[in-house]
Amino acid sequence: MAALIRILVSLAGLGIVVWVLRGIGLEETGQAVLTAQVPYLALGLLLVVASVHGRVLRWKYMLVPRRNVSLGELFGPLTIGFAVGNVTATGLGAIPRSLLVTRKTGVPASFVLGTVLLEFVLDAAVVVSWAAVASFVVDLPPALAPMRYVLTLGAACIYLVILAFKRGSILTRIVPLGRLAPLVSRLPVEWQEGWAGFREGASAFLNSPAVFLKVAGLTLWIWVIESLMFWVLMLAAGLDASWWQGSFVMAFTHTVIGVPSLPGFVGTLDAVALTSLGAMGMEGARALSYTLIVHAFLIAPLTIVGGLMAWREGISLNWGRSSMDRAEARGASGGGAEAP
Repeated sequence: MAALIRILVSLAGLGIVVWVLRGIGLEETGQAVLTAQVPYLALGLLLVVASVHGRVLRWKYMLVPRRNVSLGELFGPLTIGFAVGNVTATGLGAIPRSLLVTRKTGVPASFVLGTVLLEFVLDAAVVVSWAAVASFVVDLPPALAPMRYVLTLGAACIYLVILAFKRGSILTRIVPLGRLAPLVSRLPVEWQEGWAGFREGASAFLNSPAVFLKVAGLTLWIWVIESLMFWVLMLAAGLDASWWQGSFVMAFTHTVIGVPSLPGFVGTLDAVALTSLGAMGMEGARALSYTLIVHAFLIAPLTIVGGLMAWREGISLNWGRSSMDRAEARGASGGGAEAP
């Protein structure tokens, strides 16, 4: 059933792409891609590197309550996780990320997985907020005006859920997390461990002012860099756009590609990018060339680097099970629970 949903979502995206492409010459599009301005492309690649560095540094601070992990120990797992996520177009990359860090550092897999899940939630909150703000700033067709308020409400709900993990918060009474225990107990063991790790990681994050400020600041910084990359690539493709317009495309692209789709986000990523551009009056070969360039920048670098890191780590089909067994044995012996 899940596979059918993924196929249908991607086909819908491809249908939108085909509809938008009516009357656009592929030869003209190819020419637009080939004539993209190299200095802007190089700057876009540097921004990709800066974004990855910000993510690694943020993850380091999230793990501080358990252990002071080096950036080098986290770079490989993060890129491998992103590569798996790009190839499968799902959140499955969280599993190898967690197991690799556990194998390297001894930090319990449940806590590591919890930090990855918390990262997803924080990113979702910022991206939806960004989309809401950008939709107020950018001129949109009247038919899309209600979307601004829906996004604002969605962002507020995500922030309220996050704050419910803060000890002593009034939200803990409004959102009684303890009552979720019967539902959580019905989930697979791996998901139960992930939920326990998420609660522990979220609590440590919210109740440590130093960690909170660092993680919150880095999360905002990561998405500033991401929006800059989308804008710079618009300039590379010859689109006369403002930074807020680049932010608008970035926010909606990352919001929609969270929906499971075909590998490489084929269909969904292109459809939402083209639709966002069309809502701002940007159409034609240059818009299509920009979409292709953005797709390549979002998928290719991290997938290639992650694939190389996976080869270096010697990951095989039975690696996940054996790594989990070693992690459990280490945790049972008391390893991995050291404080920084």
